[in-house]
Amino acid sequence: MHKELPYNINIKNIGFKNLKNGDLKIKQTLQIGNLRYKKIILGKKGEKIKKIRELSQKQISKIFNCKTHLYLEVVSQ
Repeated sequence: MHKELPYNINIKNIGFKNLKNGDLKIKQTLQIGNLRYKKIILGKKGEKIKKIRELSQKQISKIFNCKTHLYLEVVSQ
């Protein structure tokens, strides 16, 4: 998947919160250079960004050893 993604992506952490039940909630914004690259990141019907979120969420959960809820927003600059 990494070969298909544009190299110029800025990731901004919006929020990072430990929930009462022990879960971790993370909100991030992916800032993309232009609209064409935004479409690449989103993919058809949002399938690519969904896969990115799922894989990232799984890795973060392993690192922090807790269930993670990852929310991603993709914006073009």
